[in-house]
Amino acid sequence: MIFISNDDKIAYYHAPKNGSRTVLGYLALTKEPTLFDTHPQHFHPVNDEVYNELRCRTQILGRHDYDPRLVPVVDNPIRIVVKRDPVKRFISGYTNRVLHHNKMRDKPDFSEFIINFDKYHATYSDIQTHFKPQVRFFGLDKSIYTHIFDTSEMHLVKELFEDTYQKKFPDLHLQQGGTNEKPTVTKEQQNWIMEKYRIDYNAGWC
Repeated sequence: MIFISNDDKIAYYHAPKNGSRTVLGYLALTKEPTLFDTHPQHFHPVNDEVYNELRCRTQILGRHDYDPRLVPVVDNPIRIVVKRDPVKRFISGYTNRVLHHNKMRDKPDFSEFIINFDKYHATYSDIQTHFKPQVRFFGLDKSIYTHIFDTSEMHLVKELFEDTYQKKFPDLHLQQGGTNEKPTVTKEQQNWIMEKYRIDYNAGWC
């Protein structure tokens, strides 16, 4: 899915668990510059309703995800993605969808989630949606993007918006993980995740 600023300057290629709410916050502020002051609740770091409030202030283009070879190229002058290390992204998906949002009938611990991942993936559409590899959102061709950021570089995303619009933006750190502690990941589990998302590593989305 591609979110576009209302002035068409910036196109943001979205992937779940990659800092999307923070980028949507900046996009929303390009349409309503006073939104952070007038409706601070829309920028709550955990509140589940925030996502829809922000995304409705952007233009939305395309499908949720794509065949990696068929990701569309838009003609907006600035085209950005925010990538994430697949291991960190998988852990975030677990704490967010399983622990925080309770999207499964049971709440397996991290080891059980990995052991039964293929079954959970086939059973729960929400797990399937949020654990798709990044190539399904960004494709294989990095050259279509003008800016590629890592989730550790959200301050650079803010700087891009400030440079583009020649004004200050607030420091946003929006996420949906809740207060759940991250699981301790063994080397074996890390290797399993890396192999599961080998396609992302091969494409450079890591």
